[in-house]
This record gives sequence, C-alpha cells and structure tokens, in this order.
Amino acid sequence: MALPADVKLFVKNQRSIHLYGGLQAALVDVLSALPDRTYKSLTKNLIVMALHRTALGQAMFFPQFNGDFKIIEFVYDKKIPSDVLRYVCAHELGHLMYGQLFPKKDDTWETLEEKADSWAATWGFSKTKGIKLWIEKKR
Repeated sequence: MALPADVKLFVKNQRSIHLYGGLQAALVDVLSALPDRTYKSLTKNLIVMALHRTALGQAMFFPQFNGDFKIIEFVYDKKIPSDVLRYVCAHELGHLMYGQLFPKKDDTWETLEEKADSWAATWGFSKTKGIKLWIEKKR
C-alpha cells in the first residue's frame, strides 16, 4: 500500500483543493488504498483541481514536469456524501490507470466508464446502488 506520509504530502501539495476538506479526506482514503507502485504511477505529474459550483474558471500555475502531465478536475458539491466522493475520486484515477489520456481507437463512452469503474472497484470503491442513485439525481 501507499505510504500514509506520502499520500498526505501529495494531497497537501494539491493547492487547488486546500479549501475542500471533504475532497482531501476522500483522496487520502482512495490513494491510501492503492498499491504503492500504482500510487506512484498515478500521482506522477498529477494535478488535482476542484471548482466550486459558482466558479466559472480557475487559473493555476504549474512547475515544469518531465513526462506525461495529468489533471483531474472535480466540481465540488458541499452536499456530496463521503462514499460518493471517494467513489468519484477512485473512478477518475481509474480513467488514468486505463490510459485514457490517450483512449484506444475502438473505445466507446461505455467502455471507458466501465474500465474506470472496474479500477475503482479493484481498490475497494465500488459504485453501489446508493452511489448510482445519488449521481443520477444530480444530473
């Protein structure tokens, strides 16, 4: 598993989410559940961004990176249940794990979502019926 100190430092260094305690906690939970090798691969050159519901945009400055540059963006809802937030964090990391920065030619939307859900479930964050219902109400 990923080292707790490494996970906490990674989350602390994500400046875009410093005001979002719930999102920080969810990311710590999800990243802590990953095997160390997976954690290191996913978090290399990763920026996590959050926009609150009333934001129209957000400007961020990033240092130069070597290798692929990855961004995960969340629209943060104060009323989101913690299990839903953890699932969403794991699901989005699953997209990166599947390599969806560069989707495969024959991938469909459904395939991409199924693969991300599969990775989230592998790490212990399955899309339960309750999570599915909450997400469907928000759309």
